[in-house]
Amino acid sequence: MKRRTVALAALLGLAGCGQAEVDLKDASVEEVVRAAEKAETLSPGKWSMQYEVLSVELPGMPDQEKRMMKAMTDAMLGRKDLTEQCLTPEQAKAPPPEMFSGAGGAGCKFERFALDNGEMNATMICTGPGTTGGGMKMAMKGQYGGDSINIEQELEMSGMIGGTEGVGIRVKARSIGKRVGDC
Repeated sequence: MKRRTVALAALLGLAGCGQAEVDLKDASVEEVVRAAEKAETLSPGKWSMQYEVLSVELPGMPDQEKRMMKAMTDAMLGRKDLTEQCLTPEQAKAPPPEMFSGAGGAGCKFERFALDNGEMNATMICTGPGTTGGGMKMAMKGQYGGDSINIEQELEMSGMIGGTEGVGIRVKARSIGKRVGDC
């Protein structure tokens, strides 16, 4: 899941300020990168990012196993992970594709990716290695501007979780970021 969080932070680096509309369907990670390069980027500089898990569900997991995993999921809820990172002008303009989804986007594509007038709406689907056998779907929607972002995410994974076939995990989270100065 951390890999997807890093991917999201990189993805947000492409979010524009509404000067160029991007609306792609059934697009590869590379196609999204090329199209988003035409949009105005976030401001380069030092960024403070906060990631918070809002909810965790384990559909399909037997009750006994849910109880055993409760401590882990409870520890995730409400925790706010804070990071600071430097976004160079080059990174703000065109992060490499592997920052979107790890490993160059292998096995991932965007069902939809839209940037328009300070809003981002995207859904990424991944299958194959690293996705617990069943796949992963991440929806992202929210506001952004030159110096700030506020994006809600929903991550769904299906397949084998915790050694149990047919179990999924559903996580809702929020990423809030702001430019806090120069690097």
